[in-house]
Amino acid sequence: AKHLETSGLGIKAEVSLGWPQDGAKAAAADTIVLYSDGQDAHVAKGRVEELAKRHAAGKGLVVLHYALEPTDAAMAEFLDEAIGGHFQVDWSVNPIWKMKDPLIAPHPITSGVKPFEAEEEFYFHIKFRDGVIPLFRALPPESSLGTDGPRSGNPEIRKKLALKEPQTLAWA
Repeated sequence: AKHLETSGLGIKAEVSLGWPQDGAKAAAADTIVLYSDGQDAHVAKGRVEELAKRHAAGKGLVVLHYALEPTDAAMAEFLDEAIGGHFQVDWSVNPIWKMKDPLIAPHPITSGVKPFEAEEEFYFHIKFRDGVIPLFRALPPESSLGTDGPRSGNPEIRKKLALKEPQTLAWA
């Protein structure tokens, strides 16, 4: 929030640990950034209807990290509609690895973005709806997957990495 407010872009940012107690704050926000644990600890659990109304009104939504894993089918459907996809257990994976020189798609969102490196817990092999535009793609090392598990690997992603199929890490 501090960096956004001091960026010179005229952004007022506020952090709420959990869903804001004052519902008017969430309703008035131009954009909500969800960054939380998933499943039962998801910050937006039980808020799908509220989020869908905001989305229909053209309000912004950013979903980061474990918040990309929906709490239930209604949240998965909303994430697919609002941001183009969601993390699906036993399909998607989130290992930590060092990404180097991602493939950066030519798009207004990526204007000015130069190749970079980052070691991060990247979420990939996401369940996307039709019409998603990959912005950053990279080839994770097969060794990053570890043993198969709900979020660590599965036969489908192993096949894709063996075929050297770059994975989408950011999309529009």
